[in-house]
Amino acid sequence: MNDLLLGHADGTVNIIVSGAANIREPTEHPTYHEKKLQQTCIVSVSLAGHGVLGADVQLVDGNGNTALRRTVGTQVLTGCRGPDIVNLAVREPAGYTLRVRFADGTIKIQGITVGGAPHTIVIQNRPN
Repeated sequence: MNDLLLGHADGTVNIIVSGAANIREPTEHPTYHEKKLQQTCIVSVSLAGHGVLGADVQLVDGNGNTALRRTVGTQVLTGCRGPDIVNLAVREPAGYTLRVRFADGTIKIQGITVGGAPHTIVIQNRPN
């Protein structure tokens, strides 16, 4: 739902305002896709320590299937903010397992519950 700010070589700056937040407002008779959009939650995973760049972040559902996956530093257009935060848009509120494999091979696993709040922040520190 980020707005887009465009800077031009001549010094002009334009902003394109995202209207995505307006579609998330509950309606009386939402379609299937509107319901999914309205229940979508953002999980922000903040990483710290050695091996952050290139770390593999996975959200695994209750059946052991990978629901979402990001590699830190390679997907700059997905809303990731540089090498230390990964944003995941989760469409199904539920209990998940967050699995982070840092670039040096260190693995951290944590259970999280998605839903109830539109934004969940999880901090994963690699032990030194």
